[in-house]
Amino acid sequence: MTERFAIERAWICALGASLVFLAVPARSTASPYKITVLSGDSWGQINNNGLVAGLYSSENHQGYGAVYDSNPGGRVVVSGVTPPSGSNPGSYDFRNAATNLNDRGQGVGYNNDKQEALLFDTGTGGTTPLSFPSGYGGALRITNGGAIYGSREMDRAGQYSDYQPFVNRDGQLQDLGLPPGMVSARLVAANDAGQVLVSAAPTTGGSSTFTHSFLLANGRWTDLGSLVPNASTSGAQAMNAQGDVVGASAPLGPDPSHAVLVPNGGQAIDLGTLAGDAYSRANAINDKGEIVGVSFDGLLQNRAFLYQNGVMTNLNDLIDAGGGWLIREAFAINNRGQILARAVKDGGGVDTLLLTPDGQPTPPDLVFPEMPVPEPSTLVVFGLAAVGLAYRKLRK
Repeated sequence: MTERFAIERAWICALGASLVFLAVPARSTASPYKITVLSGDSWGQINNNGLVAGLYSSENHQGYGAVYDSNPGGRVVVSGVTPPSGSNPGSYDFRNAATNLNDRGQGVGYNNDKQEALLFDTGTGGTTPLSFPSGYGGALRITNGGAIYGSREMDRAGQYSDYQPFVNRDGQLQDLGLPPGMVSARLVAANDAGQVLVSAAPTTGGSSTFTHSFLLANGRWTDLGSLVPNASTSGAQAMNAQGDVVGASAPLGPDPSHAVLVPNGGQAIDLGTLAGDAYSRANAINDKGEIVGVSFDGLLQNRAFLYQNGVMTNLNDLIDAGGGWLIREAFAINNRGQILARAVKDGGGVDTLLLTPDGQPTPPDLVFPEMPVPEPSTLVVFGLAAVGLAYRKLRK
């Protein structure tokens, strides 16, 4: 009797466990992010409409500005290409990547061939030269209102140059001055509210001296390092439309640097690191306050992170592990939550990944357009060959 009761009780327990199991929703195996592979590591910026700025490169064409549209049906537009027409064989007018895109489809970059800044249309690829002062240095930024920010060379002390930020509105250039006590400042970011983020140096001496971050708002400079408790240096990396700033802070003493968030008008918040790591840096923040960056253990074993709702998460935990990707660093995030990150796969080279949140349309594959325009150097060779043939005919 006791044995029978034990068997019946075992069946009842098993049935109960089965009902509990069925009542618990099955865990989805779907990845929170869809991966789109962008060839190489030359894609650097994404706007809030899903346009990604980078470089066009192939076996015969390398180093030309391009924009990839990650929306369904989107394509790659190569900037500054003059197609062949009549006797004009065509040309490439923009050698370099775009440094910034706004949400109106405008981009800015620097043409290395002609040593000039350019404004370009991301839909057509058309470019317009910008009349900026000689000695322009550093990245350009363009706001949705069309204001273009940059840095210009003031003077050269020995082998080093000092810079000062400027803004160009409707063709009118205005110097923004320098933070108190600083001799040089390079632009980091700017927004439509007129806030300007710079990395500044108290002495002339190369890039190693740009250890102070300042925010210009309403004509007043704020030392962001003063908002970080016990900080010796601060390295701001990005700013959103609200004026929230992210970067890294190196504290006084032996403690390692951590990713920090400085809310507009508030004190800095230490974002910490991923479990087991010692160092971290925040690289970008969107208007929702979502932050991406890199966390590492001091031995250069770095991993990308996403920080949202007060929690830092390893981005590698949010993608399909079967894909073989190891995401090393995330460096851009837009208001859609799309993330640009650098990753490696199976010991190969570094590639840029576009991570699109699940539930959003899947981006199209990256397909570069056919480029019938020959390289300028090729045109020269063809031209010399034509001259040679003409000369031989004349000799005959």
